[in-house]
Amino acid sequence: MDNINEEIKNKMIDKTFSSFENSIIDAKQPRNRFFNVSIVLLNIAVLILATFYVASQYGYVEIGLVFNTLDYRFLCIAIGVYFLMLIVQVIPLAIHIKKKSGCNIFTRTLLGEISYNYYQCVSIYNGCGLKKSILDMTSKCDNKELVLDTKYSQKIYYVIARFVLLVSCVILGAILVMEQMLVWLWIGVVLILLIMFRLILNILFIRNSKIVIDFVGRICRLLYKLKLVKNIDVLYNKIIDRFILNARAFRQDKKFIFISVFSLILNILLYAMLYCCAFMMINNFVAIDFIQLLIGGVILKTIFDVFPTPNGTLIFEILFVLMFTNVYLKQYLFVGLIITRLFVYFLNVIMYIFLLPFQCIKKAKK
Repeated sequence: MDNINEEIKNKMIDKTFSSFENSIIDAKQPRNRFFNVSIVLLNIAVLILATFYVASQYGYVEIGLVFNTLDYRFLCIAIGVYFLMLIVQVIPLAIHIKKKSGCNIFTRTLLGEISYNYYQCVSIYNGCGLKKSILDMTSKCDNKELVLDTKYSQKIYYVIARFVLLVSCVILGAILVMEQMLVWLWIGVVLILLIMFRLILNILFIRNSKIVIDFVGRICRLLYKLKLVKNIDVLYNKIIDRFILNARAFRQDKKFIFISVFSLILNILLYAMLYCCAFMMINNFVAIDFIQLLIGGVILKTIFDVFPTPNGTLIFEILFVLMFTNVYLKQYLFVGLIITRLFVYFLNVIMYIFLLPFQCIKKAKK
Protein backbone atom coordinates (compact mmCIF):
# COMPACT_ATOMS: atom_id res chain seq x y z
CA MET A 1 0.00 0.00 0.00
CA ASP A 2 2.96 2.30 0.60
CA ASN A 3 4.11 1.98 -3.02
CA ILE A 4 2.46 4.46 -5.36
CA ASN A 5 0.53 2.78 -8.11
CA GLU A 6 2.07 3.88 -11.41
CA GLU A 7 -1.23 3.27 -13.19
CA ILE A 8 -3.15 5.87 -11.18
CA LYS A 9 -2.29 8.79 -13.46
CA ASN A 10 -3.23 6.72 -16.50
CA LYS A 11 -6.54 5.71 -14.92
CA MET A 12 -7.39 9.39 -14.49
CA ILE A 13 -7.39 9.90 -18.25
CA ASP A 14 -7.78 6.49 -19.91
CA LYS A 15 -10.82 4.24 -20.31
CA THR A 16 -9.86 1.66 -17.71
CA PHE A 17 -12.68 0.82 -15.32
CA SER A 18 -11.80 1.02 -11.66
CA SER A 19 -12.93 -1.68 -9.25
CA PHE A 20 -15.48 0.79 -7.91
CA GLU A 21 -16.94 1.33 -11.39
CA ASN A 22 -17.13 -2.39 -12.05
CA SER A 23 -18.88 -2.99 -8.73
CA ILE A 24 -21.54 -0.46 -9.71
CA ILE A 25 -22.09 -1.83 -13.20
CA ASP A 26 -22.11 -5.48 -12.21
CA ALA A 27 -24.28 -5.05 -9.12
CA LYS A 28 -27.93 -5.93 -9.38
CA GLN A 29 -30.74 -3.72 -8.20
CA PRO A 30 -31.31 -4.09 -4.45
CA ARG A 31 -34.34 -6.33 -3.90
CA ASN A 32 -34.84 -6.10 -0.16
CA ARG A 33 -38.12 -4.25 -0.54
CA PHE A 34 -39.26 -5.17 2.96
CA PHE A 35 -36.33 -3.22 4.41
CA ASN A 36 -37.08 -0.23 2.15
CA VAL A 37 -40.75 -0.23 3.18
CA SER A 38 -39.77 -0.52 6.84
CA ILE A 39 -37.59 2.61 6.53
CA VAL A 40 -40.51 4.54 4.99
CA LEU A 41 -42.83 3.32 7.77
CA LEU A 42 -40.21 4.31 10.34
CA ASN A 43 -40.15 7.82 8.91
CA ILE A 44 -43.95 7.99 9.07
CA ALA A 45 -43.90 6.88 12.72
CA VAL A 46 -41.16 9.37 13.59
CA LEU A 47 -43.09 12.18 11.89
CA ILE A 48 -46.28 11.31 13.78
CA LEU A 49 -44.49 11.21 17.14
CA ALA A 50 -42.65 14.46 16.37
CA THR A 51 -45.93 16.10 15.34
CA PHE A 52 -47.61 15.18 18.64
CA TYR A 53 -44.59 16.41 20.60
CA VAL A 54 -44.40 19.74 18.74
CA ALA A 55 -48.15 20.26 19.10
CA SER A 56 -47.98 19.60 22.86
CA GLN A 57 -45.02 21.97 23.30
CA TYR A 58 -45.98 24.86 21.03
CA GLY A 59 -49.76 24.55 20.84
CA TYR A 60 -51.96 23.58 17.90
CA VAL A 61 -55.07 24.50 15.96
CA GLU A 62 -57.97 22.23 15.07
CA ILE A 63 -57.40 20.03 12.02
CA GLY A 64 -60.61 21.27 10.40
CA LEU A 65 -59.41 24.85 10.67
CA VAL A 66 -56.05 23.88 9.20
CA PHE A 67 -57.65 22.37 6.07
CA ASN A 68 -59.82 25.47 5.63
CA THR A 69 -56.91 27.91 5.90
CA LEU A 70 -54.38 26.13 3.67
CA ASP A 71 -53.64 27.70 0.29
CA TYR A 72 -53.65 24.66 -2.00
CA ARG A 73 -52.23 26.62 -4.93
CA PHE A 74 -48.82 26.21 -3.34
CA LEU A 75 -49.33 22.44 -3.27
CA CYS A 76 -49.52 22.51 -7.07
CA ILE A 77 -46.53 24.86 -7.18
CA ALA A 78 -44.54 22.48 -4.95
CA ILE A 79 -45.27 19.53 -7.28
CA GLY A 80 -44.18 21.66 -10.23
CA VAL A 81 -41.00 22.65 -8.37
CA TYR A 82 -40.28 18.97 -7.66
CA PHE A 83 -40.53 18.02 -11.34
CA LEU A 84 -38.43 21.03 -12.28
CA MET A 85 -35.78 19.79 -9.82
CA LEU A 86 -35.65 16.48 -11.66
CA ILE A 87 -35.52 18.07 -15.10
CA VAL A 88 -32.68 20.52 -14.37
CA GLN A 89 -30.68 17.65 -12.86
CA VAL A 90 -31.25 15.36 -15.85
CA ILE A 91 -30.79 17.77 -18.78
CA PRO A 92 -26.97 18.13 -18.60
CA LEU A 93 -26.54 14.34 -18.30
CA ALA A 94 -28.85 13.56 -21.22
CA ILE A 95 -27.38 16.24 -23.49
CA HIS A 96 -23.78 15.22 -22.76
CA ILE A 97 -24.45 11.53 -23.39
CA LYS A 98 -26.38 12.26 -26.60
CA LYS A 99 -23.54 14.47 -27.81
CA LYS A 100 -20.90 11.80 -27.11
CA SER A 101 -22.78 8.65 -28.14
CA GLY A 102 -25.88 9.73 -30.07
CA CYS A 103 -28.15 7.94 -27.58
CA ASN A 104 -31.32 9.79 -26.56
CA ILE A 105 -31.81 8.68 -22.95
CA PHE A 106 -33.62 11.67 -21.44
CA THR A 107 -36.66 9.62 -20.37
CA ARG A 108 -34.56 6.77 -18.96
CA THR A 109 -32.36 9.26 -17.13
CA LEU A 110 -35.44 10.95 -15.65
CA LEU A 111 -36.81 7.61 -14.45
CA GLY A 112 -33.38 6.75 -13.07
CA GLU A 113 -33.30 9.98 -11.06
CA ILE A 114 -36.69 9.18 -9.53
CA SER A 115 -35.34 5.79 -8.45
CA TYR A 116 -32.11 7.39 -7.23
CA ASN A 117 -34.03 9.88 -5.05
CA TYR A 118 -36.13 7.07 -3.61
CA TYR A 119 -33.12 4.98 -2.62
CA GLN A 120 -31.59 8.09 -1.06
CA CYS A 121 -34.69 8.15 1.17
CA VAL A 122 -34.42 4.55 2.35
CA SER A 123 -30.67 3.94 2.57
CA ILE A 124 -27.63 5.49 4.21
CA TYR A 125 -25.60 4.01 1.33
CA ASN A 126 -26.33 6.08 -1.77
CA GLY A 127 -24.58 3.51 -3.96
CA CYS A 128 -27.89 1.62 -4.18
CA GLY A 129 -29.58 4.56 -5.86
CA LEU A 130 -26.55 5.14 -8.07
CA LYS A 131 -26.63 1.52 -9.28
CA LYS A 132 -30.33 1.72 -10.15
CA SER A 133 -29.87 5.02 -11.95
CA ILE A 134 -26.93 3.63 -13.95
CA LEU A 135 -28.91 0.49 -14.87
CA ASP A 136 -31.83 2.61 -16.13
CA MET A 137 -29.53 4.80 -18.21
CA THR A 138 -27.50 1.94 -19.72
CA SER A 139 -30.69 0.17 -20.84
CA LYS A 140 -30.82 2.68 -23.72
CA CYS A 141 -27.10 3.31 -24.15
CA ASP A 142 -24.49 0.59 -24.61
CA ASN A 143 -21.57 2.86 -23.69
CA LYS A 144 -21.52 1.97 -19.99
CA GLU A 145 -18.27 3.78 -19.35
CA LEU A 146 -19.62 7.06 -20.71
CA VAL A 147 -22.83 6.75 -18.69
CA LEU A 148 -20.99 5.90 -15.48
CA ASP A 149 -18.37 8.62 -15.84
CA THR A 150 -21.06 11.20 -16.65
CA LYS A 151 -23.30 10.17 -13.77
CA TYR A 152 -20.50 9.84 -11.23
CA SER A 153 -19.02 13.18 -12.32
CA GLN A 154 -22.26 14.76 -11.19
CA LYS A 155 -21.47 13.78 -7.60
CA ILE A 156 -18.34 15.95 -7.41
CA TYR A 157 -20.10 18.76 -9.31
CA TYR A 158 -22.80 18.55 -6.65
CA VAL A 159 -20.13 19.14 -4.00
CA ILE A 160 -19.02 22.29 -5.86
CA ALA A 161 -22.63 23.48 -6.15
CA ARG A 162 -23.17 23.00 -2.40
CA PHE A 163 -19.99 24.92 -1.67
CA VAL A 164 -21.03 27.89 -3.84
CA LEU A 165 -24.51 28.02 -2.34
CA LEU A 166 -23.34 27.68 1.26
CA VAL A 167 -20.85 30.52 0.84
CA SER A 168 -23.59 32.67 -0.74
CA CYS A 169 -26.05 31.84 2.07
CA VAL A 170 -23.56 32.64 4.85
CA ILE A 171 -22.64 35.95 3.20
CA LEU A 172 -26.30 36.85 2.65
CA GLY A 173 -27.18 35.96 6.24
CA ALA A 174 -24.28 38.04 7.55
CA ILE A 175 -25.29 41.04 5.43
CA LEU A 176 -28.90 40.88 6.63
CA VAL A 177 -27.67 40.39 10.23
CA MET A 178 -30.08 37.49 10.79
CA GLU A 179 -29.53 37.07 14.53
CA GLN A 180 -32.17 34.36 14.75
CA MET A 181 -30.05 32.23 12.38
CA LEU A 182 -26.64 33.06 13.83
CA VAL A 183 -26.01 29.51 15.09
CA TRP A 184 -27.06 28.01 11.75
CA LEU A 185 -24.80 30.39 9.86
CA TRP A 186 -21.88 29.14 11.98
CA ILE A 187 -22.94 25.58 11.15
CA GLY A 188 -22.87 26.66 7.51
CA VAL A 189 -19.29 27.89 7.99
CA VAL A 190 -18.29 24.48 9.42
CA LEU A 191 -19.90 22.73 6.45
CA ILE A 192 -18.06 25.08 4.08
CA LEU A 193 -14.74 24.13 5.70
CA LEU A 194 -15.54 20.41 5.40
CA ILE A 195 -16.49 20.72 1.74
CA MET A 196 -13.46 22.92 1.04
CA PHE A 197 -11.19 20.29 2.58
CA ARG A 198 -12.72 17.63 0.32
CA LEU A 199 -12.32 19.78 -2.79
CA ILE A 200 -8.72 20.64 -1.91
CA LEU A 201 -7.87 16.94 -1.56
CA ASN A 202 -9.38 16.19 -4.96
CA ILE A 203 -7.55 19.06 -6.65
CA LEU A 204 -4.32 18.10 -4.90
CA PHE A 205 -4.79 14.50 -6.11
CA ILE A 206 -4.82 15.78 -9.70
CA ARG A 207 -1.74 17.93 -9.17
CA ASN A 208 0.29 15.57 -6.98
CA SER A 209 -1.35 12.24 -6.26
CA LYS A 210 1.54 11.04 -4.04
CA ILE A 211 0.65 13.49 -1.22
CA VAL A 212 -3.00 12.41 -1.14
CA ILE A 213 -2.13 8.72 -1.42
CA ASP A 214 0.23 9.00 1.57
CA PHE A 215 -2.44 10.89 3.54
CA VAL A 216 -5.11 8.29 2.75
CA GLY A 217 -2.72 5.50 3.75
CA ARG A 218 -2.08 7.10 7.14
CA ILE A 219 -5.78 7.62 7.77
CA CYS A 220 -6.52 3.99 6.87
CA ARG A 221 -3.77 2.76 9.21
CA LEU A 222 -5.13 4.92 12.02
CA LEU A 223 -8.66 3.56 11.54
CA TYR A 224 -7.26 0.03 11.48
CA LYS A 225 -5.31 0.56 14.71
CA LEU A 226 -8.46 1.94 16.34
CA LYS A 227 -10.24 -1.23 15.11
CA LEU A 228 -12.82 0.82 13.22
CA VAL A 229 -12.17 -1.13 10.00
CA LYS A 230 -11.41 -4.81 9.46
CA ASN A 231 -9.85 -4.80 5.99
CA ILE A 232 -7.47 -1.89 5.49
CA ASP A 233 -6.73 -2.73 1.84
CA VAL A 234 -10.39 -2.71 0.79
CA LEU A 235 -10.97 0.67 2.41
CA TYR A 236 -7.79 2.10 0.92
CA ASN A 237 -8.61 0.91 -2.61
CA LYS A 238 -12.19 2.25 -2.43
CA ILE A 239 -11.02 5.70 -1.35
CA ILE A 240 -8.33 5.88 -4.05
CA ASP A 241 -10.85 4.69 -6.66
CA ARG A 242 -13.16 7.53 -5.70
CA PHE A 243 -10.34 10.03 -6.04
CA ILE A 244 -9.58 8.65 -9.51
CA LEU A 245 -13.20 9.00 -10.60
CA ASN A 246 -13.36 12.55 -9.23
CA ALA A 247 -10.15 13.41 -11.04
CA ARG A 248 -11.65 12.15 -14.28
CA ALA A 249 -14.72 14.31 -13.60
CA PHE A 250 -12.52 17.41 -13.59
CA ARG A 251 -11.15 16.35 -16.99
CA GLN A 252 -14.59 16.44 -18.59
CA ASP A 253 -15.54 19.07 -21.16
CA LYS A 254 -15.39 22.51 -19.46
CA LYS A 255 -18.74 23.51 -20.90
CA PHE A 256 -20.34 20.36 -19.49
CA ILE A 257 -18.80 21.04 -16.06
CA PHE A 258 -20.12 24.62 -16.01
CA ILE A 259 -23.63 23.63 -17.12
CA SER A 260 -23.72 20.75 -14.63
CA VAL A 261 -22.64 22.90 -11.67
CA PHE A 262 -25.13 25.63 -12.64
CA SER A 263 -27.98 23.13 -12.99
CA LEU A 264 -27.15 21.55 -9.62
CA ILE A 265 -27.08 24.96 -7.92
CA LEU A 266 -30.53 25.52 -9.38
CA ASN A 267 -31.56 22.04 -8.20
CA ILE A 268 -30.59 22.80 -4.58
CA LEU A 269 -32.34 26.18 -4.71
CA LEU A 270 -35.50 24.48 -5.98
CA TYR A 271 -35.22 22.01 -3.09
CA ALA A 272 -35.07 24.94 -0.68
CA MET A 273 -38.09 26.41 -2.48
CA LEU A 274 -40.12 23.43 -1.23
CA TYR A 275 -39.64 24.80 2.31
CA CYS A 276 -41.01 28.12 1.08
CA CYS A 277 -44.01 26.45 -0.60
CA ALA A 278 -44.87 24.63 2.64
CA PHE A 279 -44.61 27.91 4.57
CA MET A 280 -46.75 29.85 2.09
CA MET A 281 -49.50 27.23 2.23
CA ILE A 282 -50.00 28.34 5.84
CA ASN A 283 -48.73 31.91 6.20
CA ASN A 284 -48.70 35.15 4.27
CA PHE A 285 -45.55 35.91 2.30
CA VAL A 286 -42.87 37.92 4.12
CA ALA A 287 -39.56 38.58 2.34
CA ILE A 288 -37.28 38.02 5.34
CA ASP A 289 -39.04 34.74 6.17
CA PHE A 290 -38.63 33.63 2.55
CA ILE A 291 -34.87 34.29 2.68
CA GLN A 292 -34.53 32.51 6.02
CA LEU A 293 -36.39 29.49 4.67
CA LEU A 294 -34.15 29.39 1.59
CA ILE A 295 -30.97 29.59 3.68
CA GLY A 296 -32.33 27.00 6.12
CA GLY A 297 -33.30 24.67 3.28
CA VAL A 298 -29.81 24.85 1.75
CA ILE A 299 -28.12 24.19 5.12
CA LEU A 300 -30.42 21.26 5.96
CA LYS A 301 -29.97 19.76 2.49
CA THR A 302 -26.19 19.91 2.94
CA ILE A 303 -26.36 18.33 6.40
CA PHE A 304 -28.41 15.40 5.08
CA ASP A 305 -26.04 14.95 2.12
CA VAL A 306 -22.85 15.13 4.18
CA PHE A 307 -23.91 12.91 7.07
CA PRO A 308 -25.18 9.35 6.38
CA THR A 309 -28.85 9.25 7.35
CA PRO A 310 -31.87 8.15 5.26
CA ASN A 311 -32.71 11.77 4.35
CA GLY A 312 -32.55 12.81 7.99
CA THR A 313 -34.80 10.39 9.88
CA LEU A 314 -35.57 12.10 13.23
CA ILE A 315 -32.71 14.54 12.59
CA PHE A 316 -34.93 16.40 10.12
CA GLU A 317 -37.72 16.83 12.65
CA ILE A 318 -35.34 18.07 15.36
CA LEU A 319 -33.48 20.51 13.11
CA PHE A 320 -36.68 21.80 11.51
CA VAL A 321 -38.15 22.76 14.88
CA LEU A 322 -34.90 24.33 16.08
CA MET A 323 -34.39 26.29 12.85
CA PHE A 324 -37.90 27.51 12.04
CA THR A 325 -39.60 28.03 15.41
CA ASN A 326 -39.35 31.80 15.02
CA VAL A 327 -40.64 31.71 11.41
CA TYR A 328 -43.93 29.87 11.87
CA LEU A 329 -46.77 30.86 14.15
CA LYS A 330 -46.37 28.59 17.18
CA GLN A 331 -49.70 26.81 16.75
CA TYR A 332 -48.96 26.14 13.06
CA LEU A 333 -45.43 24.80 13.54
CA PHE A 334 -46.58 21.16 13.58
CA VAL A 335 -48.50 21.76 10.32
CA GLY A 336 -45.38 23.22 8.71
CA LEU A 337 -43.39 20.19 9.85
CA ILE A 338 -45.85 17.75 8.26
CA ILE A 339 -46.18 19.62 4.95
CA THR A 340 -42.45 20.24 4.58
CA ARG A 341 -41.64 16.59 5.27
CA LEU A 342 -44.25 15.60 2.72
CA PHE A 343 -42.59 17.79 0.08
CA VAL A 344 -38.92 16.97 0.71
CA TYR A 345 -39.19 13.26 1.62
CA PHE A 346 -42.50 11.53 0.95
CA LEU A 347 -42.91 13.09 -2.50
CA ASN A 348 -39.87 11.04 -3.59
CA VAL A 349 -41.53 7.88 -2.24
CA ILE A 350 -44.89 8.69 -3.88
CA MET A 351 -43.22 9.30 -7.26
CA TYR A 352 -41.39 5.97 -7.02
CA ILE A 353 -44.66 4.17 -6.20
CA PHE A 354 -46.24 5.68 -9.33
CA LEU A 355 -43.21 4.45 -11.26
CA LEU A 356 -43.54 0.81 -10.11
CA PRO A 357 -46.42 -0.19 -12.47
CA PHE A 358 -44.39 0.97 -15.51
CA GLN A 359 -41.41 -1.07 -14.29
CA CYS A 360 -43.66 -4.15 -13.91
CA ILE A 361 -45.04 -3.67 -17.44
CA LYS A 362 -41.50 -3.35 -18.78
CA LYS A 363 -40.42 -6.58 -17.06
CA ALA A 364 -43.54 -8.38 -18.33
CA LYS A 365 -42.70 -7.40 -21.93
CA LYS A 366 -39.18 -8.77 -21.51
